[in-house]
Amino acid sequence: MAEQDTSCVVYIAHLPDGFEEKEMKKALGEFGTVKNVQLARSTKTGNSKHYGWAEFDNPETAKIVAKSFNNYLILDKKLEAKYLPSAQVPPKLFTNARTRPKKINHDQLPKKEFALKLARQEKKIKAALEAAGIKYEWPSFIAQFDANGVAIPDEDPKSKKAE
Repeated sequence: MAEQDTSCVVYIAHLPDGFEEKEMKKALGEFGTVKNVQLARSTKTGNSKHYGWAEFDNPETAKIVAKSFNNYLILDKKLEAKYLPSAQVPPKLFTNARTRPKKINHDQLPKKEFALKLARQEKKIKAALEAAGIKYEWPSFIAQFDANGVAIPDEDPKSKKAE
């Protein structure tokens, strides 16, 4: 006797831009009750990676969705949908289904830390040029920090090596 697969998960790839969790749940909800929707997202930016998973109440619904959504056109994108057997479903797939990674606002990065990083790099370049016997001057970050009385550390305080 063949063992019945009880997986209710469908993998959907090639999702178009703007087609996110709400839209997925709404589109898939026409076939039956959608328990979870997980869209793969970049941890750095929080943007979609254009593939995801959907979990349904029963395996029959999942198989029907996989069959009907495969090669389905949405916003000029041809979707690829596959029914996943239990063996292929990652164990913790839907643990963070309702949380999204926070987008980093790069405009708000600490400007002083960035300027210190540039000054440290400039210090290394000047030392290498002097060691090679090249004397060259340019408008520098170091001069600006010296004028304001700010000391530039030689090493980045965040990247301390274990001793």
